[in-house]
Amino acid sequence: MKCAIVLSTLLLLTRLASAVDGYKDFEFGMSVAEVKKIVKIPLSRKDSGNDVVWYLSTVEGFPFGGKKVPISFGFVGGKLLRVALKIPTDKTGSIINSLTEKYGPSSSSSGLESMVTLDSTPNAEAYVAFDGDTVFVKITSDESMQQRALLIYTSPEYDRHVLQSQKKSVEDDL
Repeated sequence: MKCAIVLSTLLLLTRLASAVDGYKDFEFGMSVAEVKKIVKIPLSRKDSGNDVVWYLSTVEGFPFGGKKVPISFGFVGGKLLRVALKIPTDKTGSIINSLTEKYGPSSSSSGLESMVTLDSTPNAEAYVAFDGDTVFVKITSDESMQQRALLIYTSPEYDRHVLQSQKKSVEDDL
């Protein structure tokens, strides 16, 4: 019994230690100024309305897979907690395979039916997540059936920080 408890604890610690802490040189917790120093391409600010402030590249200038792609940075409370890259939709299969090799089997997904729906239903979305849902590929289709794919790295603390920020914004009104 003691061996099972020790093994369970080790597996949990290994899982927690494997959660991503950023993307490339962008570490979660960085300030906007620190990110801007590294990215070296123009960024525009966009408030999302859910207490996340996004800085979006205004050009396809971030290197990924031998091409230049748009990149976005999500900040909560002035701290970087999410990085999203727009990736070529024709490369999503190989990217998902590479993520599986790097992180192991997916930690969650929207399921095969959602993936199939992308090709036949406007405004559909599907995702495959890895590493405790800290790395994921999200594919969407718009009203004209154009597909878009994002590779997203998110802090394990992202949801907690967003909820705290939202709670703080309404505290005095309750």
